[in-house]
Amino acid sequence: MDYSELKTLRHSFLLFRFGATEHIDQLYEEGTLHCNTIQYFAKIEDNDLRGDPDEHAFKYTQSTPGSILTITPIEGEYKGKSIPIRLNKGTLKQYADSAWGNLFCFYSIRLTDKPIGHEFTINSRCSEFGASCLFILDVNEFLVRLDSAMSLLNLNGLRDFVTYHDMSNFNGERNVFQKDKRFGYQQEFRLFFNHDLLEPIHFNIGSLKDIATIYSSDIVDHFRCKLG
Repeated sequence: MDYSELKTLRHSFLLFRFGATEHIDQLYEEGTLHCNTIQYFAKIEDNDLRGDPDEHAFKYTQSTPGSILTITPIEGEYKGKSIPIRLNKGTLKQYADSAWGNLFCFYSIRLTDKPIGHEFTINSRCSEFGASCLFILDVNEFLVRLDSAMSLLNLNGLRDFVTYHDMSNFNGERNVFQKDKRFGYQQEFRLFFNHDLLEPIHFNIGSLKDIATIYSSDIVDHFRCKLG
């Protein structure tokens, strides 16, 4: 497989999108982004692939043995009464009542994370996301087109790399760019869209044929690149 295209890169990271062939073809041909809701990803049960039951958890509190948690039932026999509960060590999670917002995610390789000469590969589990892979060769131009489309559609959002943490020891507020370390193999670069409705978002940013290429997902077995 020839990766001579890498010589023309003008940015410090690479983006890959793995998925069903029909969706990857739409992304390549028309720039179609299918963005599912946070709630959708929280409900998927697929062995830590797309699904994360804590996707809409916004705060983590670590308890120590002997800690006291006070709860006040809002119905039933003890309605309105404060009830103390003695805790063992564990993690208390607070979840958003309504998981607003939509996501679109890439696998990323951050070329500046390792020293010159380091050989970068793609985690083999990425092939489980679907049969095809879109490799974006010009990330800068992709982001320009994304911003332009979002402006025309009055879409608001954020984008960043996901950081991975041991959530069993995490204390404090969590944002959409923080996930448990068991998902670290995904190396996500995530697009987050603010949206007032709990429904998918679909929109086009224009053909990516001039800035991307398509491979089968077995690229994970062959891809190698390094700087220097």
